[in-house]
Amino acid sequence: MIEALLRGKLLREQENMEDVLTSSVFGMLQYVAPELGLFPFLAQAKTIAGDCPLGFLTTVCDPGQARVEYDFWPQWPQSEPDVAIRIQCDVRSPHLVGIEAKFRSGKSSEADEFEERPNDQLAREWVDLDGRADRRGAQPVLVYLTADVSCPKPEIEASLEEIRRKSVCGAREPLICWLSWRQLTRLFEGRDTGSQILAAVGRMARRMELVFFEGISAVTPVRAGWSFQGAMPIWRFEMAPISCQWRFKP
Repeated sequence: MIEALLRGKLLREQENMEDVLTSSVFGMLQYVAPELGLFPFLAQAKTIAGDCPLGFLTTVCDPGQARVEYDFWPQWPQSEPDVAIRIQCDVRSPHLVGIEAKFRSGKSSEADEFEERPNDQLAREWVDLDGRADRRGAQPVLVYLTADVSCPKPEIEASLEEIRRKSVCGAREPLICWLSWRQLTRLFEGRDTGSQILAAVGRMARRMELVFFEGISAVTPVRAGWSFQGAMPIWRFEMAPISCQWRFKP
């Protein structure tokens, strides 16, 4: 599937499918040493306060020692996250990371004050993740993975508020982080990672325009000439227009 994305063989409607993106990225990452691919990516996840609860993955885990298990679209009691990843790193307690991935859409459900249990998508996933992590002796972290250039703080705050308002978080404070797909380009495109797989992931992110602001392209200088003639200050300018190209994206 990633080769079809790279070569523009998918319809625009197919390229917009977040499941295709999720499958391509995490499906490829599972075949690369986690300290080279998965860990640097997850380490960028931040809470709305700016903390990086998974930042330790790039500093603590010794190469080749971490154990990682992927579970794609697991069927949980109240939800279906896109990926659940169990990470055992050195002597630390294992972490259970739930990934809810979005591309060109937001949460599939919002808070409902008339419902006894959480109705918000992230809130439901946190409840399931927290219970599952507790049974497995793991630390839960829910990652909201989107194509935004900045943290969708209101969406996460709404999820946290419903969890707390309906008193379903138990003794553990809910931990929901945000991560951008755009980190893939920054981390892997044009970098010497030693992995063709990671290079392909970076190119795919570029193909799907998942990049952060990279500055303004240099403008072609204007060619101009002038002359001064006679006793009166008469200026004559000769200028060549700048060619430009643009396109409208709905």
